[in-house]
Amino acid sequence: MKRAIFLSMLATAVLTGDCFASGKALFVYAPPPDLAKLRQHQGVKGAGVFILDVDSKSGAVKSVNVQKSTGVAFLDQIAIETLQKWRAKPGTNPTVRVPMSFTGRYPR
Repeated sequence: MKRAIFLSMLATAVLTGDCFASGKALFVYAPPPDLAKLRQHQGVKGAGVFILDVDSKSGAVKSVNVQKSTGVAFLDQIAIETLQKWRAKPGTNPTVRVPMSFTGRYPR
């Protein structure tokens, strides 16, 4: 259920070609953003691009950098906090580009 909400809520915050290798998802654990925090900011929307530095051996995200801001500091912070929790398959390229878009509509 959370995954479905995540995908509908972030319509374009999906994993694009940069996050797939030969049609296979690179991430084995990708929890959605904290809905409680987003609900406090209904109507706030924006899109950005984030660069993940991934530990190739463990798949852990070592750091997240903003390549293109969403235009809203709060949304950038939520994206960073979320992406830091993601885990990639071991052996994943150490640099992964993840576009995220926040629709401004966060289900209750």
